[in-house]
Amino acid sequence: MILLLSFVVGWFHYSSIQQDKLAHYNEDQVRISNFIERNFYYISHFCFLAGKKIQKLPSISPKEVATILYDTFASTSVLLEVINLSIFDFTTSNGLIIANSTGTTFDPPLIINEHNRSWMKTAPEHPWTLVFSSPDAPISNVDPVKTYSIIPVGYGITNEQNKFIGTISLGINIAQLTHDIIETIDSDTSFLLLTDDFKIVASSSFYIQDVNNELAINDSYLTSIQDLSFGLLPKPIEYRNEVFDYYSKIKDYPYIILLGRSKVIVNQEFNHIVLPEMLKTIVICCFLLALLYFFSTQIVNPIMILSEKARLISTGHLNITLPKPNSIETAHVVDTLELMKSTLKQEQKLKLEVLEANAEVQKINAELEHKIEERTAQLTKALAAKTEFLNNISHEVRTPIQGITALSQGLSSHWDNFSDEEKYNLACKVTENAERLFNLIGHILDVSKFFSNKVTLAWQVVDLVPLINDIIYEFHAIYLFDKKITISFSSNVKLAIAIVDKEYIIQVFRNLLANALKFTEFGKINIKLKETVLSSNNGITLKAFQCSIQDSGIGIPDEELASIFEPFVQSSRTKTSAGGTGLGLTVSKAIIQAHDGVMWAENNKDRGVTFSFIIPTNQDKISNLKSINNEEILEDEHLQNYPMNILIIDDEEVCLMSMKIILHNSNYNITTIDKGLDALIYLESHSNEVDLILLDLMMPDISGLEIIYKIKNNPKLCNIPILLQTGVNDDTEIKKAFTAGIVDCIQKPYQRKDILNSLKKILLLKHYS
Repeated sequence: MILLLSFVVGWFHYSSIQQDKLAHYNEDQVRISNFIERNFYYISHFCFLAGKKIQKLPSISPKEVATILYDTFASTSVLLEVINLSIFDFTTSNGLIIANSTGTTFDPPLIINEHNRSWMKTAPEHPWTLVFSSPDAPISNVDPVKTYSIIPVGYGITNEQNKFIGTISLGINIAQLTHDIIETIDSDTSFLLLTDDFKIVASSSFYIQDVNNELAINDSYLTSIQDLSFGLLPKPIEYRNEVFDYYSKIKDYPYIILLGRSKVIVNQEFNHIVLPEMLKTIVICCFLLALLYFFSTQIVNPIMILSEKARLISTGHLNITLPKPNSIETAHVVDTLELMKSTLKQEQKLKLEVLEANAEVQKINAELEHKIEERTAQLTKALAAKTEFLNNISHEVRTPIQGITALSQGLSSHWDNFSDEEKYNLACKVTENAERLFNLIGHILDVSKFFSNKVTLAWQVVDLVPLINDIIYEFHAIYLFDKKITISFSSNVKLAIAIVDKEYIIQVFRNLLANALKFTEFGKINIKLKETVLSSNNGITLKAFQCSIQDSGIGIPDEELASIFEPFVQSSRTKTSAGGTGLGLTVSKAIIQAHDGVMWAENNKDRGVTFSFIIPTNQDKISNLKSINNEEILEDEHLQNYPMNILIIDDEEVCLMSMKIILHNSNYNITTIDKGLDALIYLESHSNEVDLILLDLMMPDISGLEIIYKIKNNPKLCNIPILLQTGVNDDTEIKKAFTAGIVDCIQKPYQRKDILNSLKKILLLKHYS
């Protein structure tokens, strides 16, 4: 029994060694396969490149073929450094070498012995594929590895009519291949690289000099392993002083890897690991037999008695008397049985507690399921809203695009058929559709910016009273001339001074007033402004203004008032008839929240809905206002007549054309360049003729940031102000541009007033500096 156990332990340790060895073999096999497959791929890649060039030759000229081989080898030499190769030769379809990759041509051609180069037969049958022959010596004494054995390789080429025209041939240095494989695998691992007919190609113990080496393997054994892809061999193969017991085929190539170890290492594994463990097991077993006798007499028998008592207790006999313990061990068992009796008495109580706990778990599960259903409903609602938004946005985008496309195509195709007045009217319609598309994209971009907290407000002092009057005047002029709607405005203050972002606040008023007009067929729209207070997050009461816009339209269902400000959401009463994207209210509320204000909606008692918002006066921001007011810049007639030479750098032709149109009749001299590197060359020779650079951030040949760095690091150019124009929303890139030295940045899409304001502000800074 002891000997059997020692044998089992020894077998276990031997199996563990075998598993470790298999893991090492798997790793080494993967390394070798990857190494060979990668290098064969590089060879195939080179031959493919050269072959495609040779294919295009009108006729096979030795000089032209030599040039192609030389140039291709030079351009891909980095890829081919990983394995030492012989020279690449080109062999014609009748077996004559006419050129090689050193640029050499052969006159007369060299003749290849077909017996030593089997690829001569198979390459024509399998063109554009690597074909391998048995290891052999190099073809001629021009081969730089002539003293070593090689693996001959051929790569057949056909012309564009799939007719065979020749072979690119080479030889792989077996000695170098052996060395590289040894460097790749574990130092204890031995390998044999064999052809698929079991001829030895390379070995870890020596460099093959006799190219006709064959591994002696019994035919029946060879048949049994030929179907293996990889794994341990059924029976190890001994070769010289090494034992090979792992077999792997190289994918897509006619080679086999055998992995093993030297007989010395195998014997050491058994003598130093397995045998000592077997002896240790025998000693331990003898010691355990002695302990077994002691325990059986002193512990086991008393415990058997106590186990019977335990069985009786488990069946409900809780009044039995336990024997006195005769040892420390049995005393522990008796104590345990007493504890068991006490535990069984509490069992009923525990069962009741488990039932209560199960009921609580079921309650919690029900609550979780309810929450999951609620969340699913919310997600379904959000998905439906987003789908509806995509449908609406598709209509909103396609309509102006259709107008722009049809009108512009009509103008360009039938220009001479229209009178000047008709051309003007069509151009105005194109402009209207473009502005409609511009406003729609602006809404979408605003939502993106506010949701990602990438909005920087341009604070300035604004009187809300004249601002609202101006907007009402604008709506009367544009929208109300054919409607039976009146707009009234009342305020309990004459001056409503607040520090806000004027453009964004105007956008809020326009959104809310446009909604009121859209859903009011007739009647009256009331705008009210009054002083109020607003409590901040830290509990401080702030002075504020409240504005309410009350319409007499169809109203909003009460259950939808809370969600009407969510993205893509529209009232169920209006979304089918009014259109729109469902983003206007989302943007408006985001703008008010960015001003630390609040916005809400409520239905009127009789008819319609009232949208209200409160914004603080923000008097604490007075010190952060910009010293230059854009409105003052626009009114400075002296600066409007100040000429300026502007260099515009943009790779988009449409942007260059649109900028020229925007700046038409603006007294600015415009130069346009569509490549960044060309612009730098132009600036070197015209540094004194450029007053301002208008630069796109994204350029194909060199980035806008790199252009800024080069200009600011050039003493001749560093004082030229740079105005950045970009469609990028990444604040990180824009901050880098400001750090590098730009004076201002405008975001695409932009309008004429944005460009003119920015240019005049830069002109003012330059004029007074």
